[in-house]
Amino acid sequence: MKYRECMVDFIATETETHPEQISLDEDFKNFNLDSLGIASMTFELEKLHGKDIPPTAFSDHSTISTK
Repeated sequence: MKYRECMVDFIATETETHPEQISLDEDFKNFNLDSLGIASMTFELEKLHGKDIPPTAFSDHSTISTK
């Protein structure tokens, strides 16, 4: 599973939204994820991909589509 797909699935689950309704260009802060939610998503991404993600990743990159 790609990072983007994983983030969409996680945000959809956390916000009780259908994945198709999650915009890749929506700012993370608009999903109303608290710091625990962001930490949980980071953990899931690291677990799935076996790579460390810097703690600043979601403040450095404000949307899912950020490259």
